[in-house]
Amino acid sequence: MISVWLLVLGNFIFGVFRFSKIWVDDKSALAATMFAVVSPTIMETIHVFGQLPTIAGIGFLLHASTETYKWIKHDKTFYLISALSLFAVTVAAHHVTTIFGMVFFVAPVVLTALMDRCGIEKVELKYNPVKTFISEIWKFRFKLAFFGCAVIFLLIFVMFPYWYWSKTDPITQVPIPHGSRDSFINVKSSGIVFFIIPWGIVLSLLPYLFGRLLSGKNFFMGMSFSLLVILGTGGTTPIPKMLLGENAFNILTLDRFTFWASIMAIPFVGQFSVSLFSGDYSELLSKRTGRILQKVFFILITIYLIAQTIFIVNLNQFRPLQPAQIDIDPITRFLERDEHYKWRFLTLGFGDQVAWLSANTNAKSIDGNYHSARRVPELTSRAIERLENSKFNGVEGLGSLQQFLTVPEKYHLKYIFSNDKFYDPLLHYAGWHRVQRLENGIMVWEKQDVKGLPPRLPQKIIPLYQRIMWGVLPLSCLIIAIIINLYLRLWLFRIKGKENDPSYISTIPHAKIKSKPSFIHLILLLMIPPIMFVWATKDIFFKQAQSHPEKTVMWYYDALDLKRFNEAHSYFDPEYGLDFDQYILEISVSDGMLSSYAKLNSITTEILEQNENAAKILATTRWVTPLQKYEHKDIHLLKKKNNKWYLRPQEFDISIPPDQFISQPTVRYFKQGKRRVSTDKTPHDDVVDRPELFIHHARVVKKDSLISVVGEIQNTDNLPAHITITAEILDSLGRVVTRYNAKFGVQHKLLPKEKTGFKIEFEELAWREDGKHKPGILNPKEFNPFFFEEEKLTCRIFAKAVAENTDIYKYGNLQNYSVVKKENKFCVEGSIVNTGVDEITIPELIVSYYDKDCNIEWVDYHFIAQAVRPQREAPFSHPLTESYHVQTIYKINDDNLYVNGLQQATFLKGRSMEPCVGNYMEHKNKKIKLDLNSFVGIPSLY
Repeated sequence: MISVWLLVLGNFIFGVFRFSKIWVDDKSALAATMFAVVSPTIMETIHVFGQLPTIAGIGFLLHASTETYKWIKHDKTFYLISALSLFAVTVAAHHVTTIFGMVFFVAPVVLTALMDRCGIEKVELKYNPVKTFISEIWKFRFKLAFFGCAVIFLLIFVMFPYWYWSKTDPITQVPIPHGSRDSFINVKSSGIVFFIIPWGIVLSLLPYLFGRLLSGKNFFMGMSFSLLVILGTGGTTPIPKMLLGENAFNILTLDRFTFWASIMAIPFVGQFSVSLFSGDYSELLSKRTGRILQKVFFILITIYLIAQTIFIVNLNQFRPLQPAQIDIDPITRFLERDEHYKWRFLTLGFGDQVAWLSANTNAKSIDGNYHSARRVPELTSRAIERLENSKFNGVEGLGSLQQFLTVPEKYHLKYIFSNDKFYDPLLHYAGWHRVQRLENGIMVWEKQDVKGLPPRLPQKIIPLYQRIMWGVLPLSCLIIAIIINLYLRLWLFRIKGKENDPSYISTIPHAKIKSKPSFIHLILLLMIPPIMFVWATKDIFFKQAQSHPEKTVMWYYDALDLKRFNEAHSYFDPEYGLDFDQYILEISVSDGMLSSYAKLNSITTEILEQNENAAKILATTRWVTPLQKYEHKDIHLLKKKNNKWYLRPQEFDISIPPDQFISQPTVRYFKQGKRRVSTDKTPHDDVVDRPELFIHHARVVKKDSLISVVGEIQNTDNLPAHITITAEILDSLGRVVTRYNAKFGVQHKLLPKEKTGFKIEFEELAWREDGKHKPGILNPKEFNPFFFEEEKLTCRIFAKAVAENTDIYKYGNLQNYSVVKKENKFCVEGSIVNTGVDEITIPELIVSYYDKDCNIEWVDYHFIAQAVRPQREAPFSHPLTESYHVQTIYKINDDNLYVNGLQQATFLKGRSMEPCVGNYMEHKNKKIKLDLNSFVGIPSLY
């Protein structure tokens, strides 16, 4: 791979040299070539983005542009053939570069060559230059038309399989947000990555570049350069969207325009460098500042270039853009073992390494690294880049991921490889369980009762001729270009003795510098880099966080969100004596949803009271977690000392457990797996029988115009069960309208004889009709409801169970709970006590509502943000749902209840089950039952 990169870079650098000679003299072209090696846009493209096709495409485009200029200037067929061969390679390397390169590079080069051909710049020219130029274009019209048609033919022919695929299987992906479309003023990080870094020190030379490019024969290239600079500003101004249109603006990544503009500037940067060190600018600088200051100036410019290069090359060290390198061998071995490749898998927290994993295994992933190739509607209708980094897409990303985790059987998705603990609560409460931690640290999650992929998957048959074209044409174009541009050129020049023919001389006439040097350009070159540095880093080095009470609070939460605990501790008032060791120790034992699994989404502050030396601030923070959104309101007291504002430290739980050493009597289960050590797949004798279940009752209900299914299920077996409950809605003709699984509103792990209420909410999975576009964004509750178009519906419930012994923690107890009235609303309040030896990281409260006959009416669930450590307790409060808010549509009869694939009414006929067993609260002639579902983030087993 390194050899390929070196060849591509060598070709690009040589292309810069040849392209530069169209516009500047040989010495300046050589300087431009040297600058290209350390050009900031090239450094970023290679070391940050790793875009090999882009560098390859622009390299061949520069060669093709040079050959095009020479063909028009000298009207020699060989140069036309050479240019077309290089265009073919450009198309094969990166078709987007060819499409836009024809507009921004080739068109100005063609017009410039026509100007040079008719001698527009000659001083002794006596006739009308505009008339002469138009006349020259008219004379060359047929050749230009042939040239344009030939390039279009190559663009279509070389990439014909791609265009055919795009036409017959069109891209339906909704636009995905990209930082290059942001306002670089409002979103500073995007401005740094997509504007400041690509331009680098060249940004200081923009006035000089515009002066050179918009004068003389460079005018057409200057117009192209100006347009590229404007388009590269993204959403900073409305001009790019006006020029490109709404659709193109939302599809294209606009940083490519900045990339092309910076490439176009390289020849003139070389020209400026020569002038600065040994030309007009050098003389001007020497006269104005003297020799000593001139040397200081050169030293500063050199330091700028070195610092710029070091910073860009090591940008990933300053701010990692990808997770640490992952050893994929343990993952590939796991997928090969026991025929795990027969199911699909999903990765979480892998970054771009998901592509490398997919390339090294035959197992199939539901996710992908090429957005335009997606065909799964749940992905194409959501503006997310990949499922594996869905947490960076906020509510919409997490909502899309939940759909795949809730109904994985639809996609044959059985295994998830997690490299980010952020997703652990979501996986647990969606019904997944931990299998093992691989030797590379990756946790494997599994979903039971998912069928494997069918032996023969649907596959689009690509015609044989297109497969041959796709495999042969790109490489053939490269070979033909090498033959034409190396072998034939040597044969023509050396063997046939054409080297003395002026029309074959490779050196291209350049434009002479006519304008006088400006000292303002030198001042800008010296001043703009420090200004850019200050603008980019002022929030770090010049933020003055404690100059105002509101700023102090906001920066405190920012430090907490980014886990910069040293900085967060520095905002506390020293007089309270909370040293850093004590602070870090206290927060290390404070776990839970907000402490370990939350990302700060926004914060607003309000001054409640303030005088000269004290203030009371109300901070409203909004957090995104893998399970739901939270809004917290906290009041902070601040005091001013030595012109700085300090926070009063937060109070931590100071309760002390009664016991120092805890013993826990327990009943544990162990599933052998394979009883015989073998690499063969699991034999039938090692498969454990399914535990028996019983669905006591279920009904279809409506709340707030949304239809749900609620019920109660019990594990009647003597083995612990991992359950999956699916509700299927049918229309009046018996056709399935939709089906969905119970997600958060159920305990997925049941001990023998244990019961749980369950609720199934139907979510819009995809387009239900071909061609019906429904891209809507998920609402703030992370739920995109399914709306039924017919009222006469029936429902079937399928419950399945497998014996499972992992992720079962039943040592959380509910105590002192009761119904209280608060602000005209009834709530159930109490506390959760952890009597076990593991910390309950995220407790979930499942609230089941029954009528007086113990028939279930509704089920709620409530996640508690605070963790519960062993022998400690945590309070909870949950608003009750009044019965008049829930309407029962109909009760589901026993004939529509299925357990482990069998109709419950047949194998449990005559068997009675008593539903009203357990502790219930009375409220308004209703019964309320509370169940606790526990997630242990770091169980003792792991």
